[in-house]
Amino acid sequence: MEKHEYDMPPKVFYGILNALDIDIGKFATNLFNDEPKAVMIYVKMYILYRKSQNKE
Repeated sequence: MEKHEYDMPPKVFYGILNALDIDIGKFATNLFNDEPKAVMIYVKMYILYRKSQNKE
């Protein structure tokens, strides 16, 4: 799989889920099944991650 500069590193992804006390397995299953709440959580995580990377 090709890595892009805008990809969220797995360490960050799992760290956020752990900090929010979200079960990683259930979250991944819900995300792959397009469960709206999981998708919205992922989108918010990605937006916050990208904002943190764009600080100059």
